[in-house]
Amino acid sequence: QKRIEGCGGVVGMIDLLPDPPRVISMEEASARGVNDGPARVFFKENEWEPPHDTCFPGLAMSRSLGDSILDELGVLPTPEVTLRDIKAKDLFVVMASDGVWQVMSNEEVARTVEGAAGQARRACEAIYAEAATRWEQEATGPYRDDISSFVIFLQREDADAAGSPQGAVEPASDVGR
Repeated sequence: QKRIEGCGGVVGMIDLLPDPPRVISMEEASARGVNDGPARVFFKENEWEPPHDTCFPGLAMSRSLGDSILDELGVLPTPEVTLRDIKAKDLFVVMASDGVWQVMSNEEVARTVEGAAGQARRACEAIYAEAATRWEQEATGPYRDDISSFVIFLQREDADAAGSPQGAVEPASDVGR
């Protein structure tokens, strides 16, 4: 939030009650009990021409690939990265959008991938199906965040009798709709 505000942006929520809607601070939203989704990044009011003079663009993250319109407000394409050594017990890697992580825990995603029998495409489809179902059950209205996942099954050194590596059944797939 400090980075965004330091670059001249606004972090807040859209208050849908006034006409036209307006951006309110997270503090005001909390005090008034407004909860219309996650905090979003906006340009200051009247920095754009109508119809985008208020509540624009409302990006719900402070790091993004492809949304370069907010570069000047500190929305960076540089990811936060944590390095970790892969251990023998590690079977797969999952990368997914917030539309997955907002409705599924790490453990739930892992169980879903484990149930895909080493097939990356099946794993991605199962993650998508479960996340979409949860958005339908938990979200108010027709809104759901984007759901994308990327699963990589890691090759294991202990091959089965046929010489096939355990876990490396097919290459990674991306199923995002």
